Amino acid sequence: MPATRRAQLIGWFAALLVPTLYVKYRFMTAMARWWVAGSSVAQVGDGELPSPWKLWWLHVAPTDVIEVAVFVTIVYLIGHVILRIRISWLATATVALAMLYLAATLLALRETGTLATVEALLLAVRWAWHSPGVLVQALTLRQCAMIAAGLLWIASPIVLARVVARLERGGGWRRWTPAVLVTALAGGAVAARPDVFAPPSPAISISRGLWTSAALTLTREWSDAPRATNQSARALVDEYWQLVYPNGRPLTAAPRSDIVAAARRPRHVLFVMLETAPREFYDLTDNPSLPVLQSMAQHAIVSDRHYAAAPISDLAVHAIFSATYPRPGHPLYRFGRFTTDGLATTLTARGYRSTFIDSTTLRWNVAQEADAVSDLGFTTVREMSDVPLPPIADPYEYAIARDRKSLSLALDAIVEASRQQQAALVAVQTNLGHYPFRAPAGRTGEPPRQRIAWLAQAFDGLLGELRAGLASHQLEDDAIIVITGDHGLRFALEFDSVGEPIRHGDLMFNVPLMIYAPSLFDRRITLPWVTSHVDLAPTILDLLGVPRDGLLLHGENVLDSRLQDRVTLLPSGMFVPMYPVDGFHYRANTYSWAYVLDRVNVRADPGGEAAASQTALSLAQARALLTASRRLFDDTAAFFLQRRATAAASPGASR
Repeated sequence: MPATRRAQLIGWFAALLVPTLYVKYRFMTAMARWWVAGSSVAQVGDGELPSPWKLWWLHVAPTDVIEVAVFVTIVYLIGHVILRIRISWLATATVALAMLYLAATLLALRETGTLATVEALLLAVRWAWHSPGVLVQALTLRQCAMIAAGLLWIASPIVLARVVARLERGGGWRRWTPAVLVTALAGGAVAARPDVFAPPSPAISISRGLWTSAALTLTREWSDAPRATNQSARALVDEYWQLVYPNGRPLTAAPRSDIVAAARRPRHVLFVMLETAPREFYDLTDNPSLPVLQSMAQHAIVSDRHYAAAPISDLAVHAIFSATYPRPGHPLYRFGRFTTDGLATTLTARGYRSTFIDSTTLRWNVAQEADAVSDLGFTTVREMSDVPLPPIADPYEYAIARDRKSLSLALDAIVEASRQQQAALVAVQTNLGHYPFRAPAGRTGEPPRQRIAWLAQAFDGLLGELRAGLASHQLEDDAIIVITGDHGLRFALEFDSVGEPIRHGDLMFNVPLMIYAPSLFDRRITLPWVTSHVDLAPTILDLLGVPRDGLLLHGENVLDSRLQDRVTLLPSGMFVPMYPVDGFHYRANTYSWAYVLDRVNVRADPGGEAAASQTALSLAQARALLTASRRLFDDTAAFFLQRRATAAASPGASR
């Protein structure tokens, strides 16, 4: 091979390898951060996890060396030998594309701990478009320097080729140094990892090369349509009970508090979902600065251990109103129209007037979200674009005005239903708590924790206005008001702002819950067990006296003591484009499976006894449970799609 061509190939190889190894190491440290984050009391896996540096050098880096060498060889043969494209052009183009993807991956690793996906990039662009201030907070001086270095590195193949050529023109040992080093590096990598192209489990893992993992991530992103299922609703429910009750589900419910049959009748139901509301910052029941909520708690079911079913708003809404966990991968609505057995569907069929109100827009992410809300059974969907507000310069006051308008629309819907001698189901998705956390004028320099406290106080005031409106129409005592958070903190920006490390756990999933019903509860009922968003619809159906027999629901009544022995899923890694960890809560312990590392963290509940590794579920048990849940949730989603398609084809078809 001519010396010039050899120098160009070596420069090309080095220009791709260096940033690949750097980003792969950042991938390693991100995985380690997710795995060890929090107060782990047991770590389940095959031996101790080495340090990121040792793991990278001994087990990971050789794979990337081989992959980059193979990639350069293939592109050289196709691009230069066959298509006659100049090597310098091929090298510069591939390095430029690689730097673009690696920059996106570094951003994704920082915010969610995952490799970059198209979905993640689109989400980031939409978020920045709607909240430009996020860009200012995200682009630190260090990150700007990294961007500049990446742009300069695009020219590195040419520079490195010239350096190699100069060395090879020298005399003695220097002439063969570049070629010997590259050969030794590649040979050593092959000797260290002869299994480089064997399929590890899981497919996307640290033992794979970065570029293979990237290709698998992007391929999985666009090939995750629900598989067809021939299971019945009864079979899916039975499989779910077997999954979440490892020791069997008792046949008879054991309610913590019973309600007389005469009180179980149609009532107005209002759901108020707080945006980005970890319970640690939204103590709605015992906070003297929230007098309205504190008084409501005296006639309500409340919980300190209520969990979102997903750390994404649209998926949280799906879980609340369908009473089923969202499917893995892309949301169900991406694949067509569907029909569930959820709260709005069931109550609308019984004559309720159902309305969903969003304080911003359901279409800021994708247009199908509005259709998804309709498919959940809501006959009326309102957005702020339907009722524009007059301009308000202050972002804090404008956000309060939007949520005030949403709650006013909710009151109007309940009053109108009452006039028509109907009951109303109304859901309000607020936006006041969305990141970046707003603050009153003149106080924008206050810490985010203080800003969140002001947001909670503002919401308390809005809720007081709503209650006054209901009382003025003699409707408050005849209503059930459910207040919860859609999810907790999600991205590194949010965790960093409150001085917490990003992790899978309570700050991400644990949200407030209050079910206020003054005519049903003459005292405060505090739940001692863990509950989930999927439990809210079954609870409301029971309070209204609506039978649940034959419905495909994943939840239980929150008052049912059987919940203390149930597995409560905390999924995140199964969703696009979220975190590299899935988990569940079971018997006072939270299990987090970092699937890329194939390790499980076990953390005891606050105030609970630490679970010893010998008493915790094994890695195989935790992995099997979460793997089975993914398959089951996908089958459930496929069933909802098929039901809608069958009904559309045969209007008279039954469930």
